[in-house]
Amino acid sequence: MHSTANCLEPEKKAVPERPWDMNSLEVDHDVVEARIDEILMRWDEARERGEDLGSAELCCDFPQLAAEVERRIRALQHWNGLAETSMTIARKRTAIPPTAPESAVITLNLDNLKFHAQGGLGAIFKARDHRLGRDLALKFPAASSGMFAANELQLRFLREVAVTAALEHPGIVPVHGLGQDAEGRLCYAMRFVTGKTLQVAISEHHAARRTRPLKSREPLRRDVEFRSLLQRFKSACVTVAYAHSRGFLHRDLKPEHILLDEFDVTLVVDWGLTKPRSDTEATPGPSRRPDENRLGSELRTETGIGTLGFASPEQQAGDWHRVGPTSDVFSLGATLYVLLTGQLPFPGTSVAQVMDRVERGDVVPPRRSHCEIPPALEAICLKAMSPQPERRYSSAQALANDIERWLADAEVEAYPESRPAHAVRWLGRQRIVLFMLLAATVGGVVVATAGWHWERLHEVEVRSLAYASAEQTARQQVGPHAAARLGHNRAGPGGPGQADRHDAALRHHRHAGLVKSWSCTSCAFIPISLRPFPPLAKGG
Repeated sequence: MHSTANCLEPEKKAVPERPWDMNSLEVDHDVVEARIDEILMRWDEARERGEDLGSAELCCDFPQLAAEVERRIRALQHWNGLAETSMTIARKRTAIPPTAPESAVITLNLDNLKFHAQGGLGAIFKARDHRLGRDLALKFPAASSGMFAANELQLRFLREVAVTAALEHPGIVPVHGLGQDAEGRLCYAMRFVTGKTLQVAISEHHAARRTRPLKSREPLRRDVEFRSLLQRFKSACVTVAYAHSRGFLHRDLKPEHILLDEFDVTLVVDWGLTKPRSDTEATPGPSRRPDENRLGSELRTETGIGTLGFASPEQQAGDWHRVGPTSDVFSLGATLYVLLTGQLPFPGTSVAQVMDRVERGDVVPPRRSHCEIPPALEAICLKAMSPQPERRYSSAQALANDIERWLADAEVEAYPESRPAHAVRWLGRQRIVLFMLLAATVGGVVVATAGWHWERLHEVEVRSLAYASAEQTARQQVGPHAAARLGHNRAGPGGPGQADRHDAALRHHRHAGLVKSWSCTSCAFIPISLRPFPPLAKGG
């Protein structure tokens, strides 16, 4: 039992003596909340002392608060219980290490399947995962294929699942699980990707570029869309390099198998023909000639496998001991050729003709049909497509590095430059410094020219003053003699007149004065047009 002394003492302002609605406008909510806080503090202090006070005892003076206080006490007790449980579990985990369960099963319940696309080894459907609220892609193996037998198709489908799941990279679609549908057909779930293939993007780029007038086309080095596609291609090369580092060869690289996500993610898909590098193709399976009407179709001969026009010569011939990372580099080079020109690298009228051109390495240089292609990019493409594996890039990463150098306006490995070209490239990268030096040079020339003109004007002014002083001195020296003999200036027939002699003397004195004045200055001689003095007046 507890005395009423434990009850809260009422204040004057305060809480009405009648019950009220907590949401009523007539209630001073601040006062009510302050009362409830004080009551809960007293309840917490009593709990720490081991006393268990009920809401009736705590609200003996304010019975209208009892219901609200009781609700909040229960909430506090609930949270206190959860905290104590968490602390107990944490203490147990610290004291006793957890034991791993024997197994765990995670199931995916997918429905609302809708057809999305058809691949080389199966069909892809879009499905809905309602438990996690996301869309996934389900891939089923094809029932039959003219390229593979049914049992081989099943094995290649399982291999694709295993390889794709083993390659964890941002450029490879992740696999979420392997299972079967209600009819027992195999399928695997992966991330649903929206976007378009590199082939579609290349076709759109070249179509848009052809519609522009020739004068308004940006050079490829400054074409934003082209540089973006080249950056996507470089990302695909890095993804293939990662697969090579894990020991897998794709063996079917082409623009249709490079997917461009809407959010700037490049994915390499369709790993159905992938094999570890140590494996060889022991059983080629039934022979099949590619579609004669569509070059670039799947290649399945008695020895080779891949895509016609994109498979390397050694892969096309089935020389599996020579097939390696450089074979995928050849396919990447053929993909780059399509990106640069918008055309197949080995055009021909028949499959046999195309296969012969691939074997001989008879590829049309990209600049022959598109002169706007930079020579460095052409060199990169042709090096990757060399018929000899040892003359190609040693790895897909090396190809990606050369593409990155070209994008950064640096010298590429496949196209060594001369010293003048290297100097021009260096000057092009130092445009700001060159502009500043040019501005400083022009400014210096302007200042020097202005100073030189000012000096010339100063010299002219000094010499003009010297000329005027010499003229005045000459007049003063010649004037008295001329005045004394003024009456005899016409004497003597045929002799020189006195005025003529006076003018000659005046010119002599003037010249002497000028020479003396010039000798006193440090300025160089500058021709100045000197006006002759007018003759003295006869009466002067």
